[in-house]
Amino acid sequence: MQMTLLPIAHFGGWSRLALKFPLKNEFRGSWKPFQSGAVNWIGYNGALWLGTTSDYLYMRTGPGPILALGHPTLQIPWSELRIAGQQSFFGKTWAKLEVNSLAGIRLTLPMEVVAEHAAA
Repeated sequence: MQMTLLPIAHFGGWSRLALKFPLKNEFRGSWKPFQSGAVNWIGYNGALWLGTTSDYLYMRTGPGPILALGHPTLQIPWSELRIAGQQSFFGKTWAKLEVNSLAGIRLTLPMEVVAEHAAA
């Protein structure tokens, strides 16, 4: 599995996000486990754990350490994220987020997780 997860993180964009937005402060809130979403073209169906504060979006993969290989926890300032669009699919609305300081990185996350924090 390690041989699969490391290239996924690299080519999908998680590695670039991790270099720019490493975890600096532990998230002390409640994680929203088993979320789906994507980093560029890599889907993380049911494998994302998302946390939010007024200042940051926290993202990690899970459950457990095996799915975290090559995917360190991210701490992304909301000021770095912009809602570039939205899409409804199977009755759920997804936010298409662009990362201001990383050209070519796009996140797709549940709108209910990001709506109150990300800039439109």
